[in-house]
Amino acid sequence: MNVKSHASAKPTDTSVVAKGHKPSVGPSSNLAGSVETIEQHLKRLYPNEYVKILLNSTKDAGPEHTASLLGYYARGLYAKPLDVMFLWSNTPEGHAYWKALNGREQS
Repeated sequence: MNVKSHASAKPTDTSVVAKGHKPSVGPSSNLAGSVETIEQHLKRLYPNEYVKILLNSTKDAGPEHTASLLGYYARGLYAKPLDVMFLWSNTPEGHAYWKALNGREQS
């Protein structure tokens, strides 16, 4: 076997999401199937509010924490990701706004 022929091959990691974060593997995650990240989940369910979610999350917990959360799998440990993104009462929209929005979320 020619070892040098394999030295230039680049490793591929299909579990890496945009921004270079690896999603956490939750109890119900399935790496073989299509698994939605929190980022994808929020964009799909709240396309009009997605920017507000990012702004409030970054203001509340900082950019590193927000980026980390976005890479986690949406199912598993975080069944309703909007619940963990930021403190709803600390936003300009208020707790009632986010509670109503989260209540309309469908699995």
